[in-house]
Amino acid sequence: MSLELWALRGAMAAGALVAAFFYGVSVSNDRHEFKRLQQVEKARETERDWITNTEALEDVKNAEIARITRAHDDLLRQLRERSDRMPEAAAAACKGATGAELSGPDAGFLAGEAAEGARIAAELAECRAWIDEVTKGQPEPSD
Repeated sequence: MSLELWALRGAMAAGALVAAFFYGVSVSNDRHEFKRLQQVEKARETERDWITNTEALEDVKNAEIARITRAHDDLLRQLRERSDRMPEAAAAACKGATGAELSGPDAGFLAGEAAEGARIAAELAECRAWIDEVTKGQPEPSD
């Protein structure tokens, strides 16, 4: 065989190798893209589940806050019947405090503080439930 024929065969073999390499790269890229798209779809599905669950948690929290607000409003209506603060002389003679000696304005203030604390506790419960929802199935962090 002539040298030109060997050169032609070598060039064709090299061309085939280059074509096979680029075909393999293309197939590999397609596989990686397919896996990436599957992972993106799985992440979107997880996100949709979280959104649904967090909306339900927010509904529970809002119902609890509405209940707290109603109870606070009812209590304030009852406290309007209480007297104002005792005069200084009577307050100085008071040896202890029970709910009976608590004035209407003071009781209203304390009821408001209790209602605000209950609202904050409802917000905290929602946050904790959300954290539990999004971290379930994940390993605990090690210290």
